Amino acid sequence: SELEAFEDGNGRWTLKANIENWTFTPELIGGPAFPAQGYATVYANGIEVGRMVGPWFDLGELNPGNHTIAIVLSGNDGTDFTLGTELIGAEVDIVVE
Repeated sequence: SELEAFEDGNGRWTLKANIENWTFTPELIGGPAFPAQGYATVYANGIEVGRMVGPWFDLGELNPGNHTIAIVLSGNDGTDFTLGTELIGAEVDIVVE
């Protein structure tokens, strides 16, 4: 999967997730987990900042400096998807002047 970050020119950042073989299912959150569907938990510098329920996520404004933004794919029931012991997700580094 691939994660991209875009700055809107006014200091706000938006994420776009390009995830193959994945369906966002916000209407099913809280229900049972099914393969290849659910939502993504968004982390900024290791701190959870929100839930991505579609391919776009508004990160808002970021302070100047280096930021590592990561998503982890989660099932409808809140469990994180793993491959072996590795969480399944993606990350992108953002440098804010």
